[in-house]
Amino acid sequence: MSIQISWETSISGAQTFHYVPLLDAELVMTTVHGVITDCSWQLPCQNQQSKKSALADQVQLYLMDPERNQLAVSLYRQGTVYSQKVWDILLNIPFGQVMSYSALAQQIGSGPRAVAQACRTNPYAGIIPCHRVVAKSGVGGFMGQRQGPMVQLKRELLAYEYRAAMSAL
Repeated sequence: MSIQISWETSISGAQTFHYVPLLDAELVMTTVHGVITDCSWQLPCQNQQSKKSALADQVQLYLMDPERNQLAVSLYRQGTVYSQKVWDILLNIPFGQVMSYSALAQQIGSGPRAVAQACRTNPYAGIIPCHRVVAKSGVGGFMGQRQGPMVQLKRELLAYEYRAAMSAL
């Protein structure tokens, strides 16, 4: 994965919103002076084409094909030390592949529910790919939902990534 993240610990100023359409959803990013402070999926896609930005274009290219497109972003450091450890592992799950909550938990000597909580509180969905972590039986939850439209979006993101990864072989 070709992503470079610089972590910022201090920010202040006005917020700006950036919109990245993908599939039938939209990734909404909030920035303060170019530092991303929040990134979450929204349904349905509002097609905010008039509100797109250079950052949104860069993120969209990366989401569509991370093997060919570099992404360099600044993210605001937040979350617990444990959550940050989980998020670092999420960044290493290859595009088109998944890892179970229990396998990730075993890797860091933790429990699957704690991993699920760290995924649920990930403020950078889309950039830090929490959707690539699945339950042993089924897809698992997404964006705080155990069923419903966000879980369906998770399925669509995983299917999209799998198809794109297979077509690149």
